Amino acid sequence: ASPSGCAQHCDPRPRRRPGAGTRGARNAANCRAGRSVCAASGRDEERQTAIQAAQEMGLMIAGVDLLRSDRGALVLEVNSSPGFKGFEQATGINIPKVFYDFLRVRLGVSAA
Repeated sequence: ASPSGCAQHCDPRPRRRPGAGTRGARNAANCRAGRSVCAASGRDEERQTAIQAAQEMGLMIAGVDLLRSDRGALVLEVNSSPGFKGFEQATGINIPKVFYDFLRVRLGVSAA
């Protein structure tokens, strides 16, 4: 495993999005920009930081981007409509099914 806890190689370097001009071009360091993804073992402190950030934003489901630092986990952003393609690729978890099951239980709807 790498120092970040990843089971495989992750490339966190930003990459200019394909076809982006020089004006308004954004760097992207996520799987939509072709970056590799991996499952990293989360620490309890990081989980609690992510949960607290989502709760402070009033969200039951969120994508929270964290940065590991000497001061602990730092919140970079909280996404109310997170993408999960990279997470699915790295973990093999069917995220839409997990969301469906979570909401079904939360709303008290029986399985069909």
